[in-house]
Amino acid sequence: MASKRAKDDLNAFVKGVHKAVSTATEEKLKGEALSARIIELLYEDIGGLVVYVPKGYLAARMARNQLIVEQYNGQNVKELAHIFGLSMQRIYKILSTELEKRRQEEETEDETN
Repeated sequence: MASKRAKDDLNAFVKGVHKAVSTATEEKLKGEALSARIIELLYEDIGGLVVYVPKGYLAARMARNQLIVEQYNGQNVKELAHIFGLSMQRIYKILSTELEKRRQEEETEDETN
């Protein structure tokens, strides 16, 4: 999960880009002049800010792991390893981790009801 500072930096970046684009388009600039003005405004507003934007690997991995759990029938670990390009050991680890998460969620649900 992203830290508060990382989220604040990303929000500052998005707001800065929005402000720069809005200002430059209000000035009725076109083409290269528009691009140059946006860059100039970005330098002024958020110059020096370092922002990390993840590529989405975590979401893709979580979706893959859910598919593995859904397709698991108790006897197809080798097949799942082949389908997903993983080792059998990795499939077992994913199943163990994901099934434990589900058990904990169910226990938490039962305790709140």
